[in-house]
Amino acid sequence: YACGAKAEPWTEVLNLDCQGNARMFSNHLLSTSANVKDVIDALQYVSDRLHDRVKDVCPSVGNQEFARDFFPSFPLLLNQVKGKNRDQTTACGNSFRWKAANIFDKNLFKGLGSFQLPTTCSSETLMAGEGCLLKMPFSTTADSYLQVAVDTCDAKLVRPFVSITCVGPLCASLAKPCDSQSQCGGLNCASIDGFLDNRLSEYSADLRSGAESLKLFNPEKDDAACLTSVTGTKGLGLFSSFGGFFRKHYDDVASILWKSTSTMSVCGGDLLSPTKLVKQFVDPLQCPKTFGTNKDLSCGKIVAWDGKLSDGKNVLDNSRKQGTMFTDDASRATCADTENKLTAMFDITCWGRVGLHLGKRLNAFVAVKHMPDILKWLGESAKTLSDCRGDGSAFSTSFFMSKFVPWMPSSILERMTVTTRPSVEKATSVTDGYPQDELMNWMFGDGAGRLQMPSKCTLSQWLSGGDCTLEYSGLSQLLGSDLILRLRMEKCPLNEFMPRLQVDCEGKLCTMLSPATECSADSDCASVASNMKCTDLAKELGMTSAADPIGGILWPKPLPLSSSRWDYSIGFPIYIVSRFNTDSFFGLADGVELFHCTDSAHCNTNRFRGEFNNFLTTHASSQPFDSTKNEAKFCTPDIDRVETSYNNDWTSNQYTVVADTYTVVGLKNPVADMEICSKEGEFSPSPPPQGSTMVTVVGTVSLDGYSTSTFGITEKAAFITGIAKIAKVSPTSVTISVKDARRHLLAGIIVEYTITTTDTSAAAIIANNIKVTPAATVVTEMKAAGLTKVTTTTVTISTTFATVDVDPAPKIVTESAAPSLQFLYAIIIATVTVLATF
Repeated sequence: YACGAKAEPWTEVLNLDCQGNARMFSNHLLSTSANVKDVIDALQYVSDRLHDRVKDVCPSVGNQEFARDFFPSFPLLLNQVKGKNRDQTTACGNSFRWKAANIFDKNLFKGLGSFQLPTTCSSETLMAGEGCLLKMPFSTTADSYLQVAVDTCDAKLVRPFVSITCVGPLCASLAKPCDSQSQCGGLNCASIDGFLDNRLSEYSADLRSGAESLKLFNPEKDDAACLTSVTGTKGLGLFSSFGGFFRKHYDDVASILWKSTSTMSVCGGDLLSPTKLVKQFVDPLQCPKTFGTNKDLSCGKIVAWDGKLSDGKNVLDNSRKQGTMFTDDASRATCADTENKLTAMFDITCWGRVGLHLGKRLNAFVAVKHMPDILKWLGESAKTLSDCRGDGSAFSTSFFMSKFVPWMPSSILERMTVTTRPSVEKATSVTDGYPQDELMNWMFGDGAGRLQMPSKCTLSQWLSGGDCTLEYSGLSQLLGSDLILRLRMEKCPLNEFMPRLQVDCEGKLCTMLSPATECSADSDCASVASNMKCTDLAKELGMTSAADPIGGILWPKPLPLSSSRWDYSIGFPIYIVSRFNTDSFFGLADGVELFHCTDSAHCNTNRFRGEFNNFLTTHASSQPFDSTKNEAKFCTPDIDRVETSYNNDWTSNQYTVVADTYTVVGLKNPVADMEICSKEGEFSPSPPPQGSTMVTVVGTVSLDGYSTSTFGITEKAAFITGIAKIAKVSPTSVTISVKDARRHLLAGIIVEYTITTTDTSAAAIIANNIKVTPAATVVTEMKAAGLTKVTTTTVTISTTFATVDVDPAPKIVTESAAPSLQFLYAIIIATVTVLATF
């Protein structure tokens, strides 16, 4: 959730902030976010290079004219929708053969006079720093609106900010599971025609069949009530359970819903029927169905908006534009790369974020905030169902996690490795396999071979210690350079159905992608790896020695008009050949071959190669542009050498097999500890109440027996449990940070803790509870919490408390989208174009 009181589930439909975080449905169970900062940075880099080229010919061109005419952006789109009234003033005359605006003014809006937007949404308001603000009805049924805001992030006017919010009854209750009208805030509690309109009893056969295919149910041996009961005394009641789980994310009410004789009703279900979607959500815009040449058009219900949100904040407030009011960003957690090492090259966190980190500006992060909750519901539901089967006795946790939860490491370790397996339980009722078997056989085959694992990553270690660590160095011989991959998996301390995973990469090859390694000859690459060569990447990507794709955007090759209405071809990734006749909807008035520069006065292949080089080097390392670069040669793997090494002896030397037991060379316990890449506040996901006053108690605890690399997610959770017990507070009020005590001439680590409470008197009591606790008792409590290596400790506590007035939207870091229709399509196309240009 955005910080503060719980917001209505559909309030935040979309937010793309200036830090590159794209969020959808932030307050809903479907909340998903992605960090696309590297993509937007790349877009800005291309824009800057194009702007340089334009200024060479037209020195007086400013940021506004450039964004309006030359680059796919919101200033360009909002100017073009004005049709005949668009601003065409220019300082550049006819110096350029093609501009990005051409595709709009000559084709997309050809024949239209203009599209009239509200006075609060225009290219003028955008470039004046007031954004583009408008609102439109969300439905004919309820007084609900979508509020749209578009702005730019800086003076260059290219980086986009987009906000779509919802206000009204639909935003609070749409699609909420319900069993009475009173739960829907004025909407109808109804099923969705063609989707949820059957009675639950009619779904039972399909439900049993699906559960049987997943090896979760056997209709011949198991009581049907195990799968469909809603009484709460036996079995799962899958539909009711899901309804309660989904409902909880609307109003914190988890109740038994959807009795076996009823339908699966949701608030506003009558509005969501496929046959009614256009009538309910498109027709309310009151857009004209027909149009004539040179007519000024508008949608009657797309109206001006003052930018005020329901909480009183302005939609263009800096906390929204910079994303600091949200807690569901997908940015990288706190950790640092070192020379020749990538920390958390790939990771999955306890708060639902999946990250790929290949360099300083080569990252991809996606977060599904409620994925841990979803997996927990799935796991607990499967446990309830499985325990009910057969004789009704419960499976042990170890057997259940190994056989019924295929997304957890225990299933892979049980199926694929040499291990002592949990004793078979309830065999007389479960004789047709387990969910784990189905997935593992599909992924790895049903062979009998087993992998010998290092002692720190076995099934028994996972079940008893909740973690798995190993390293693999077998790729070194193949690639011709030392390369170690280290893996750490852990159980998330607050959710046994959510795994945490981190993969580190150590070696020169790990950090050669971003920034790329420049070279002049093969010998320059020998220090990276023996199986490397110096490659002209521009040539490798299909560019000729005279190619200048950046110049080809401004002075592309003219082409005769095609006889086809829609004729194009792509030569990835450099040449995009666009041939359109004048009647094509998206066609150019004049055919051109984009990126193919043919103007001898302006095409400069050496300049392009330098721009390409800078993108992979200075841009990738966040350094200033170097105009002296004019080559595009970089170290890359020599595929021929790698293939030869693979075919000759690498594969045969990678493993030994004895009696179907495989031992992999280079797979062993880790030699070095791993730094755990995590976010502060990982175990304290609840933000403080909006408008409240918070008081913090701060102190430190030094602990021996641990280092910053061995004090992982499990140890952090244990410390929080221990210090919370000493302070006599809830663990959810505690956050911590860890640093190496050796910097302070001490052994082990120093843990700084912050305890948040509501007033100064409560803070004083907490401080005293800690202050009077003897060091020996602190050691005892830490050991009891799970920090078994601790033997000595030193505790400090500050008696000066910090009082903070909580902003309605503070930064809390946690781990836990007819001609009028033609205009709407253009909005979508332009938005996608702006984002996809990268």
